[in-house]
Amino acid sequence: MDLIEVRRALRRFWLPSLAVLLLTLVASYVAATRGEVRYESTAVVTVTPIPGVGGSADAVRFYLPAIVERVGSRSFRAELTESLSEETLAAADELTAVNDVNTGIVRITADGTDAAAVAEMANTAAESIVDAFAPAPGTSVAVVVEIIDEAGPGTEYGNDNVAAIMLAGLVLGLILAASTAMVWQRWSRSLDPATRIRNNVGVPVLAVLPNLPELRAAEGDLAQVITSGPARVVEPFQALRSRLEGVLRGGAESPLAVTSWQQDEGRTTVTAALGLMLAAVGHDVVAIDADLRDPHLHELLGAPLAVGLAELDHVGVGKVVVQTPQTGLGLVAAGIAKTHPSQILAMALPPTLAEIAARTPKPTMLIDAPPLSSAHHRGAREQMPAETATVLGAARSVLLVIDPTTRYLPEIAVAVQRLREDGVFIVGAVLNGRRRRPWRRP
Repeated sequence: MDLIEVRRALRRFWLPSLAVLLLTLVASYVAATRGEVRYESTAVVTVTPIPGVGGSADAVRFYLPAIVERVGSRSFRAELTESLSEETLAAADELTAVNDVNTGIVRITADGTDAAAVAEMANTAAESIVDAFAPAPGTSVAVVVEIIDEAGPGTEYGNDNVAAIMLAGLVLGLILAASTAMVWQRWSRSLDPATRIRNNVGVPVLAVLPNLPELRAAEGDLAQVITSGPARVVEPFQALRSRLEGVLRGGAESPLAVTSWQQDEGRTTVTAALGLMLAAVGHDVVAIDADLRDPHLHELLGAPLAVGLAELDHVGVGKVVVQTPQTGLGLVAAGIAKTHPSQILAMALPPTLAEIAARTPKPTMLIDAPPLSSAHHRGAREQMPAETATVLGAARSVLLVIDPTTRYLPEIAVAVQRLREDGVFIVGAVLNGRRRRPWRRP
């Protein structure tokens, strides 16, 4: 994990990271201090040798382990049930015995949730041990077992590891906070449309166009909106123009086809807007409407449908290139197709491009291409329409217009790969945030 990236993520997503850290510290505090109050009480028993009857230190060492083991046995616990109430046994739930090293002292400790109960448990256990090792009448023993200190009321004890637990909680909280920031950052990136396009389609995103009322109303006067509209509308298009100027060098060998996955994703608007902006900064631009099935480029550029590519064999190139209201921007309309579009384009588009290149010193040619999917042929989306293949093959450079909400990213990625295999240069993608309306053109 890159520390610089972690720092940036923490600065950006400090609020959820801080929340995770605080929650971890609160949980650590609760864990360190939670639980019911516990009490413990200890009775002290001694084992003393009787020299006159063979008592010795060895005899004491023999008895001590027996006493300790007896206190910890289940049978001894069962014996106590006869002397103690159920409430005492429930409250005093632990009983242990420990021999002080190199002494005859055994400490019997009861532990539980009630101060009086643990004292009663410890004293009763000590008395039982004394009784168990008392000599029978008429006999003698080598040692004497007696109580030298009765258990008093239980003393409360707490968690001695609060500081350690809180420190561990702080370390864990810092780790979780950093992890939270990284997860949020990656999640936000996964939701970013530009990142999704780059990761899934493998093309750079040149611009993200806004979903704004001014743009939705632009069909009436696109040139006015593009050149004199509000900054939030103009600037994304100007940024796109600036990035494309490095690709469109004005040579005849670099016509640019603008296409999309399906109809109504904004490619016609992008083509028209690019033509208007490039012409406004001095480029000699010719926009060509190659979508013979659904031509609309002439509407956005304020020109009549007139004759176009479909009539090229009758009128010649000189009459299909018309001037638009924008200085420096010419238009080749689609015309009215009477045969299959792919047949018309195969015959008309190459000579049109060549004639435009010959007549204009440094032309910039933009082609409004048909979509990549065959919407008119259901069930064949994986196969590029013939007219689209013809246009993109003639242009050799392609700009994709993609709806950021599309569900066809895998199919678009396959189409891009096929185009690259055919030698077509994918300039990049434009994300059109505008919502499509079935009764309006994009």
